[in-house]
Amino acid sequence: CSPASKPDRILPLPGRSAVARATATLRPMTDRLAGRTALVLGGGHGDPDCAVVGIGFATATTFARHGAAVVVVDRDADAAQRTVD
Repeated sequence: CSPASKPDRILPLPGRSAVARATATLRPMTDRLAGRTALVLGGGHGDPDCAVVGIGFATATTFARHGAAVVVVDRDADAAQRTVD
């Protein structure tokens, strides 16, 4: 599926301003995953105050913002708990 086949999707292109790039990638948070449960493996490695986070952390927090109940599993129980908090 090419981006051209989705006219309602605006891609953040390098030639755009920083504000336009940020606005194009933001999506409104909805409850589209409400009533669903997600199991995220390796979701403990991330820090919301840091620019770099793990894929599992990003997935867990994104699913939660969209209303899903999220189960976070990680080898490091303290890291998993930080994600949940």
